[in-house]
Amino acid sequence: MQRLPTYFRVLLVVMGLIHLGRMATFVSSLLSKANGLVYADGFNPVGGDFINLFAAARLVISGQADAIYVPERFAAFEQTLVGAFTGIGVWVYPPPSLLLVWPFGLFGYVPGLLSWSALGLAVLAFGAWRMGFKPIEILTLVLAPATISVLVTGQTSNLFLGLLLVALSTRDGGRWAGGVAAGFLTLKPQLGFALPVIFLLRRQWGAILLAIVVALALAVMSGAVFGVDVWRSYVSDTLAFLSAGERGNTGPFMALEPSVFMAGRILTGDAGLALLVHGIVAAAAVVYAVWRQVGARTPDQQAAVALAATVLITPYFHSYDGGLLLCAALLAARHWEAAGGLPRLLSYFVVLGAWLLPDATQVLNEVGLPIGPLIMIAVLLLAGETPRVRVSAPAGS
Repeated sequence: MQRLPTYFRVLLVVMGLIHLGRMATFVSSLLSKANGLVYADGFNPVGGDFINLFAAARLVISGQADAIYVPERFAAFEQTLVGAFTGIGVWVYPPPSLLLVWPFGLFGYVPGLLSWSALGLAVLAFGAWRMGFKPIEILTLVLAPATISVLVTGQTSNLFLGLLLVALSTRDGGRWAGGVAAGFLTLKPQLGFALPVIFLLRRQWGAILLAIVVALALAVMSGAVFGVDVWRSYVSDTLAFLSAGERGNTGPFMALEPSVFMAGRILTGDAGLALLVHGIVAAAAVVYAVWRQVGARTPDQQAAVALAATVLITPYFHSYDGGLLLCAALLAARHWEAAGGLPRLLSYFVVLGAWLLPDATQVLNEVGLPIGPLIMIAVLLLAGETPRVRVSAPAGS
């Protein structure tokens, strides 16, 4: 399969460097005005949502894991770590995640944040390499706005995108590393919904078995270490808290989600109607994705469809998860190179749309123009459709 031209990949890297410079200036300004480890606005700590991971890790170390999934207790504990702030903290990941994050509580807050950020970037780069991305493409992903926003907000998206790319890769047959990565993706299951279809189509029986074993092992170990009550609290308290927040929270929160669901909330003001519309779109995306994966010409096309469909189907998809969409667009645009002309040019604009989505979402959602779903649909169609390639007649025929 053809690669995107060097000049276009270099353009994305240059755009990434410019964006990185702007973000570095912005963050430096915030840090210079911060009150200790809390930003001057008093709403967020330095590192954003990393406070949730750090608090969960410290609670595990102190033997108070039962407080992690009780939102009131968890929020109160966070206030003791970095000073008072008004933002609401919650640890959204299931109990097996605690087996992985507790070591970051052994560090101080800032060293823990830096270590967590480095881990996410390393796993993302590794996953991109296994997917067959060249160094300049990996650099494009590392410098993309979605990736940088993960670092600023202390989120988990870089880590989980890297695991998803490992699971989608066919390197070494995709058997063992893919199965292990898929098992760990159960910690953020909305990202791995397309993997069973791909594993079945590719007949990766070993990967399926290993993913099941890893997922069950994590669940059993978490129950044994932290107790069954932690699971009960997660289901009854944390999940209910999250659902209520997604349906009812307003303000800056709404500017962070480019999903169909959030677009519906912004345009109609009715969370129930928005969820219904999202469900219809998601169902159509599932049918289309399975159909196009069955007929995909290459593993890269299968992976691109899976990534794009995952983005479109997830109702609570945030802008810092946008690396999935960019990976889908980069993979999808490859098979439009041979088409030439206008189709190839349009594929470049779709890639640029995916690259810009995280920043564009915040600006456009705030002014009531939530076009994120349109970009997601464009990437899915770019991935799923196969261009018609003109074959020139031999000279003299």
